[in-house]
Amino acid sequence: MCGFVVFIQPEKKFNQKLLVELGNDIIHRGPDSEGYINEIGIGGVFRRLSIIDPTKKSDQPMTSGKISIFFNGEIYNFKELKAQLISENVNFISEGDTEVILKGYEKYGKVFFKKLIGMFSILIVDRVLNKVLALRDPLGIKPLYFYKNDKFIGVSSEVRPLLRACNPEVDENALKELIVFGWAAGKLSNYKNIDLIQQGTSIEIDLKTSEVKEEVYDNIFNFERSENLDISKIKDLLDKSIVDHTMSDVGYCLQLSGGVDSSYIAALCSENSSRKLKSFSISVEDENFNEEKFQNLVIEKFNLDYEKINFNGQNYAEELPEAINYMEGPTPHGGCVALKYLNRKISKFSKVVLTGEGADELFGGYNRYQFLEYFRYIEIVKKFIPSSVIPNIYPFKTLKKYYRTSPAIFSSVYFDYENLWKSMPDIIPLPGHRDKISNKFNDFYDKLRSVDQSSYLSSLLIRQDKMSMAHSVEARVPFTHCPLFNRLNKMNLNANFFKNETKPILKKIAVQKLPQELVYRRKVGLLFPYGKWLSDKDGAGAYLDYLDDSKSKIKSYVDKNRFKKFLFGVKKNINKNHNVLRKLIEIELWLRSIKRPKGEILNG
Repeated sequence: MCGFVVFIQPEKKFNQKLLVELGNDIIHRGPDSEGYINEIGIGGVFRRLSIIDPTKKSDQPMTSGKISIFFNGEIYNFKELKAQLISENVNFISEGDTEVILKGYEKYGKVFFKKLIGMFSILIVDRVLNKVLALRDPLGIKPLYFYKNDKFIGVSSEVRPLLRACNPEVDENALKELIVFGWAAGKLSNYKNIDLIQQGTSIEIDLKTSEVKEEVYDNIFNFERSENLDISKIKDLLDKSIVDHTMSDVGYCLQLSGGVDSSYIAALCSENSSRKLKSFSISVEDENFNEEKFQNLVIEKFNLDYEKINFNGQNYAEELPEAINYMEGPTPHGGCVALKYLNRKISKFSKVVLTGEGADELFGGYNRYQFLEYFRYIEIVKKFIPSSVIPNIYPFKTLKKYYRTSPAIFSSVYFDYENLWKSMPDIIPLPGHRDKISNKFNDFYDKLRSVDQSSYLSSLLIRQDKMSMAHSVEARVPFTHCPLFNRLNKMNLNANFFKNETKPILKKIAVQKLPQELVYRRKVGLLFPYGKWLSDKDGAGAYLDYLDDSKSKIKSYVDKNRFKKFLFGVKKNINKNHNVLRKLIEIELWLRSIKRPKGEILNG
C-alpha cells in the first residue's frame, strides 16, 4: 500500500522542491521509501509502504525501457501472472507485484489490466506512445483523484497534494449530498474541479497536448443474472479470496468486530496459519453497542491473540477533527473515527490488517433488503396515488416518506430528510450518480444493489483506505473481491430471498465454522451512542456551538434564518436527531479546515 502524485504539463519542468512537498503531503501513505520522476512534461513522487518484496528492488517509480509505473495496492494473482510471463521469456529482477504489472503492460498493453485481481490505482508513463494511463480497480478499493486546468493535469492518491496546484473551492453540489447521504457519490470529490476517478475507469492523457480520454475498461455492475444459485461455488471463491489476502512478507493481523463477516475471516485465517494470529477490536461502555461478548466467542474458539481497544465519547471528540482532515471531508459514517483510533493502535504491531468491509453490499446485509417487495410496491403505488391523499400515519408514513424520492437511493438515509428539506429547500441534492446508475435497471433489487455497490460501498472503502493509511496501515478487504462480485451478481435470486433474514448465503457458509448464536444474531455494526456523546458539552457536544457561532462556515451555503430555525428545532431532541446533527458538525469542521498546504505551490 502506497501513494503517489504525478503532475503533467507539456514542455514544463517541475520544481524538485515542489515534488518533495507533494511527497510530504502523503508521507503517511508510505513512510518506508520515496522515489521521483522529474523530466520535461512530467514530474511525480511515490511514497512506499513496503509489504510485498520489501527490498529496494520493488521500490517505485519502477522503469523498464521507456515505460514507468506508479502503483498503489496489491495484486493477489501476481504469481500466476508472473509465471505466465516467464513462460513467454519475460525476465524479472524483483519478487513483487509491481514489476509484474509493468512487464505485463510492456508486453500486452492496457488489455493486461483486465487480468489483474486485487486492489489498485495505477499510473503508467508510456514514452513510446507519449501517453500517461491512470486507472482504478473495478470495485474502487483504492482512491485516485484527477485535476485539469488547461494544459496542466494532476493525478493523486489524495486530494491534498492537488491543492498545491489550485485554490480549494467547495463543490456545492457535493455539499448537498454530504448533508443528506454523508457521501458525495460518483466523480464528486467534495472539491470543485477535482474528480474522483471512477471504479473500473481509465484516463488516457496525451503528453504532447494534454488531451484526455476516459474509458470504462471493466464494468462490474452489469447484474446479468444467468446462473442458478450455487452456495458451494461462492464458498470456494470466498475462502480462496481470504487466503489470498493473507499474502504478505511482513505478516498481517485481523480487525475483529464480532460480526459474522470479520469472524469468518478469523476462522479461515486461523485454519490456514501456523502461528497465533493477532486481532484488534473496539470496545464501548454502552451495552447497547458493545459487541465484546461475540468478539470473545471468536477469540476463544480460534485461540486468537487480541487487543481490546476501549473507545469512549472523549476519544471520539478528540479524534474527530483529525479523522476529517485525513478523510479530506466529512466522514461518510461515524464509525470512521473509531476506525482511525483503532488503526493508530494497530500500527504499533502490524502494517497489514484484514477487515470484513464489503460483505453487506455483496450478500445483502442491510435491513432494506428484507423490504424489497414493499419498496417495489411503493414504487408502483406512488405513480397512481397523489401524495395529498396519503395519511401521515403508520403504515402509510413510509409511502409518504418516499413519495418524491427513490427507496433504492434514500433507504440508507436514517434521519428525517423531508423535514430538513422543508426547512431548507435550497439543499435538496440534484439528481446525480446514484440516480444515473439505478435508472439503468428496471428490477428494484438491481436498483438497490447498484446504489449500494457503486456508491455506498465506495464510501466505506475509501474510509477504510484513509483511516488506515493515516497511520501507515494497509487495510485489506477479502469480501470486496471481483471474482466474488462477478459470480454472485450473476446468480438468480427470487423476490423473497431476503424476506426472513439478511445475508442468507453468507450465514449458510459461516455457520459451518462459527457458533449459531453469533451468525444469526441481530446486526449492530460500527454504531455508537452519538446522542449521548453529543449531549456532553465537555465532549463532542461542544461542536454543536460551532454551527451557529460567529465563525460558522456552513451558514455561507444555506439560508441563515431557515438554518437557525431548523437547528433550534433539532437540538431540542439530540438523541432523536443525532444523525443529522453529526453530519452538520462534520461538515462545519471540514469547512473550517479547508486550506492550501503550506510550502511550495505550483506557479504558472
